[in-house]
This record gives sequence, structure tokens and C-alpha cells, in this order.
Amino acid sequence: KEPEEQFVLSDLTEYVQSQWQEEKIDWTIYHNRRCFVKVLKFCAENWILKIDDGNEENFSKDGSTEVLYENTGVSRYFMRNFTVDISGFSELSDFESEEWIGMDEDRGIIRRQRVYRKLFMTMGMYRTQETEEDFKYIKKYKHIIQNDLSGLIDCDLHVHKNSAFLVLKEDCRMGRCFPEENTLSDVALLCSTLIHEMLDSGEITCSIDEKITMPAQQFEKLLETCKETYQAGFPKKYREMTIREFASAVSQYMEEMELIEADSTDVIIKPALGKISGVYPKDFATKTGRNGGKDE
Repeated sequence: KEPEEQFVLSDLTEYVQSQWQEEKIDWTIYHNRRCFVKVLKFCAENWILKIDDGNEENFSKDGSTEVLYENTGVSRYFMRNFTVDISGFSELSDFESEEWIGMDEDRGIIRRQRVYRKLFMTMGMYRTQETEEDFKYIKKYKHIIQNDLSGLIDCDLHVHKNSAFLVLKEDCRMGRCFPEENTLSDVALLCSTLIHEMLDSGEITCSIDEKITMPAQQFEKLLETCKETYQAGFPKKYREMTIREFASAVSQYMEEMELIEADSTDVIIKPALGKISGVYPKDFATKTGRNGGKDE
């Protein structure tokens, strides 16, 4: 059915029967009708179907009852046919790993969808041994990918030697993005500025894969410097935190946003953090109630 096209309940019962070939569905049985009504109500509540006339509850009492429905078009966007039995799947990764079973995953639409998904759903795509071919695809078809994605949202594709980023324009909003409008995001931007200063002074260096590795103790010292330097611009909650509490909150946020990777000994700063940095105005300390940074 096309969006806004109408149909009656008996059309649905006939369609369900045509799809269920194992046996004939007896709609005279109350239990069968009741189960079907529950499904119809779920569809209506989630705007998959729109009721134009009638009440499906009456179908539970009388199998000859008709209800006039309208197709909203929503059903097209979340149902699909799978080539394998998905009853044993429990994680999102199960669907991703079996999505193209029996097909060459390094060719055509399969690779394109995998690359586009990575650009949309992660902070950045990095060149590794596992992603080498996908990264070559991005570099080769950069302009085509840019045209495809910019036709969907207001964005730019930035491709570097070992990384690629989908950068949204200032007025574009699409799910959760960085930077966000909160204090932890501001702190991450301020930390990025301090990291740039450390790179310029030679205190730290960037590896060939554009990542920076520093001891966890040194990274905590960086966060301590950030707090001491800029805490006049933080809300009271963060000003009153101990260094350990502050470092824990910021590190957790930066890991969540895929800006760093951390273990008990080292912190790896990813290239995404180097794409954007922030500073407060020179007179920020004299202003009260300010808790945001300025993007550069």
C-alpha cells in the first residue's frame, strides 16, 4: 500500500493468511482474533497504521467486523527481509556481521554502505590494517561521497592521510555530535587547545597514525592544568570537584565521545580531538555565570 492509501481489516487478515502457508488461520477462534487485535493496536500506537473509521476491539467479539485503516508509510522504514534466521541474534553486531552473508563485502553497495555508516555513526574513520581498503575507497571516491552526503545533510567530508571525518556545518543537527552544549564538551575543547600548545612546544609528539600516546599520569596533569586555568568559567559543580573527580568525569566523557582511549597506564588521544579546539574570551574570568567555551 502507498502512503495515505486506505484499506480494511479484512484485507490484512487475507494478507496474513497468504503469507502464512503452513496452515489455514481460523479467524473464528477468539484467541486468534485477540492476538491479531494486539498487533493492530501496537501498529496504531506507533503510527504504522492510522484508524480512519471503526474500532479493532470489536473484531475480538465479531470476526466479521471491519475497520478502515490508512497506511502512514512508516512501515517502509524499519522492516526488512533477512536471508538468515535472526531468532538467535542478541546483539547489534550479530546483524552487522551477517548483513551481507553470501555476498562479497568488499565490492559495490556493500562497501559503500559500510563506509557511509562508519562516517555517520562514529567520531571519525581511521586508517588501520583492517580498514585499509575502505580508506582507499574514501580517498578514491572522495568527491562522490561528499556529493552524496551533502545532499542529505549540510556537511563537509574531511580526508587526511590516516583519518576521515564527516564535519557538520554550524546549523546542522543530526543526533549526538561533538561539540555539545555542555560543560564537559567545553572542557574537552579547552584540553584540545592545551594539547596543541604541548605539540607546538615539543613536549609531546604525534605518531605516524596521527594519534598521541601519553602516560595516564601526564594526562591527569593536563586535566589538572585545564581546571586550574579555566575553572573560573566552570559551573559550581565542576569548580568544587577534586582533581581526581574532575579527571574521572572528563576522561569518561572523552572516552564516550571517542576522543580518547584509556587504560590503567596510557591514554591515546585520537585525531578527532585535534579537529577542533576552544578558548574562553580573555575577560571570561570577570564574567559571572559563564560556563561555555568558544569554538575555533
